[in-house]
Formats: sequence, C-alpha cells, structure tokens
Amino acid sequence: MNSDFETLFTNCVEFSRNSQNTILTLLPTSKGVSFFVDIDNNPIQLLLCNSIRSTVKAKLFGQPQQDSRSGTRKIELSKITSKIYFTACYNNFRTYLYMQRLAREIYPKNPSQAIELAKLNIVTVDLRNKWPAFKIAQNIKTKAGIVNIAPFPSRKAANMYIETLIEVFDLCRNYSAINSLEKAKSCPYLQMKSCDGVCINSDLYQDYINLIHIAIETATRDREVGNKYLIEKMRISAESLDFESANKFKQRQEKLSLLNRSDYKWTKKISELELIHIDRSAKIKIEGKRKKLQSYSCFYFKEQQIFELKDFTIDSIDSVLESIQEIHGNRHQAGENSQESLQLISYFLNRSKTSGIWIDASDIDFSNLDLAEMIETLEA
Repeated sequence: MNSDFETLFTNCVEFSRNSQNTILTLLPTSKGVSFFVDIDNNPIQLLLCNSIRSTVKAKLFGQPQQDSRSGTRKIELSKITSKIYFTACYNNFRTYLYMQRLAREIYPKNPSQAIELAKLNIVTVDLRNKWPAFKIAQNIKTKAGIVNIAPFPSRKAANMYIETLIEVFDLCRNYSAINSLEKAKSCPYLQMKSCDGVCINSDLYQDYINLIHIAIETATRDREVGNKYLIEKMRISAESLDFESANKFKQRQEKLSLLNRSDYKWTKKISELELIHIDRSAKIKIEGKRKKLQSYSCFYFKEQQIFELKDFTIDSIDSVLESIQEIHGNRHQAGENSQESLQLISYFLNRSKTSGIWIDASDIDFSNLDLAEMIETLEA
C-alpha cells in the first residue's frame, strides 16, 4: 500500500469537526475524488464525488447512518478522520479514471473494494485451433493468434452477436462433436441437414476456415464483406435453379442487419479499437480576459491504453489536434493495466446516458476533424 498520499492527490486539508465552515470553503464543488485517512495516515475511505464539498459534508458533518443489514449504527467517520485528500476532476470520465488508478495504488490487493465496474464481455476467436470458434470471455487473451472483440453492453448482447454470426455464415453449432468423426455422425444438426457437414468432409475444411475469417472481418470492420459473400452465394444458387438455397442466403442477408444494432456501435477487434473522448473541464482565468474560459479535457484510447492529453481551450485547439495526431500515428505497447482500461472504456460507451463526445478514431480523416464544431454541439 502506498502511504505517500500527497503524491497521489492534488490537495489535502486537516480535519476538525469544530471547523466545519472553514473546511468546506477549502473544498471545491466540482466532480472528483476524496480520500479520508486517520491520524496514522491509514486509509479509511476512497470516494467518487459528484461534488467534493457535498460528499465530505454528508460523510463528516451529516447524521450517522445505520447499516441496512445489521441495523446498527455505522462508525462515525468524523471521529476517526484526521485528513481529507482530494483531487478535482471536473468531468465523469476523469473522475472514474483517477478513482481506478487511485484504488490500484491504495488497495493493491483488492482495488474493487473502492471501485467495481461491470465485468467485461469479450468475444474471442482462437485461430490457432483446428476449428476456430466464437466464444465469450471476461479477460483479454494476449497470445498471438487470438482475436479479441469488444465492447459489448452485456453478456446477452455478446451471445446474440455470436448467434448472429453462426446463423449468417452457417458456422458449427456443436463444437463438442466436430473433432470426433463418431460424434459428428450423430450430431443432430448434421442429421437434420441444417449444416454443410464440414466435420465429415475434409474437402470443405479450408473453405470453412476462410469463412471464419470472412465472419471476423464482417463483424469487426466491414459489414459489406459479409453482404457481398451472401449476394454471391444467392447468385450461384439462382443460376443453378436452387431457389430454396437462394432464399436461405437471402434470409441470412436480412439476419446480418442485426449486427447494425446500437449494442454493437463500438464493437471492433480490441487491437483496432481507437477512441477520442472530449468533455468539459475547469473554467480557467486567462490573463488579459475578464471572464474565465471553459477548458476541455481530451482522452485517447489506443492499444488498450488511455492517454490523457493536456486540457485545452478553444483558443489552443490546434495543440490538442497535434497531440491526437501524434498518438494516432505511432505504435504503442499494450499497457500494464489494459484490462482495467478497456473495462472503463466499455462502461462509458455502454451507459444509457454519457457526457461529452466520443469519436471513433480507428479510421479517421484528421484533415476533416473539426473539434471546434464538435465542442459547439457539446455546449449547445
């Protein structure tokens, strides 16, 4: 545990219950993170705050609360608190990002006791296997040859994603039997003739592997890849007067549209997921100007890392654009805490209401990126 808390927070105030007004005036009303310690600098509580001042006031100067389970009164924080550390963050994403980082430093053995986000749902495909399959995982698979696909708002959405790909591309539904010829012969899907039987026909194997790659490309980069594949299959079937097969491919083409649901708006290969997030930050005093100017924060997610750029104003927008282009143009190693970073990104992308602007930067034309215009919509 890191006990040098001064290096983790921007401010600190000594606590005394008899100096409520003095303490509260030293605390900002902005979003941020607060942290209570005792007289020996031992951690008491780390908190997310919509308003640092209001949170501290409620925790230290409010009425003692009861534990909803036991019915007993909770320990009064005001009796054991000696100092309050805090950092103003000004927007939701920075607050959660700092909370995540602080929890890792202060509670290295169990950071989730301070902040716990929904578990990740990742769709993986292990191309090293003889028969690659789409499966759900909760951890990023880092070995070469494994494709990781995210984010998804829920396990249900990830399952539907896989089921859609299986139906559209007629992939195996019974991988428990595919590696055994005897089991494959008794597979109900094979007996009902609802698949091509690649497990018993080695001549179809390479076509099946190619189909897996088409499915991955369709699901993570370009829907038109799968659409063109199905159209070609319809054409071949129609020319052969196999109108029943042509109709099946047409139905699969219609099924493909399910991948255009809002649940999959941000879904990509994790290695290709690249995002820009901009939100309001502090209002700052500029020399020579009477009114404070609104500043903005900018975060860039790439290679499973979150890069925090320097806050900027409309007047200094060119500098942040240069920083964005530099990150975009360079390769970066996946960060040590890539799992946590993706978890935080996924949490914000899949909230029903989220603040600020989110931009898909994986395939962006920076010559047409007008941040000033986007910020105008943010302020509208």
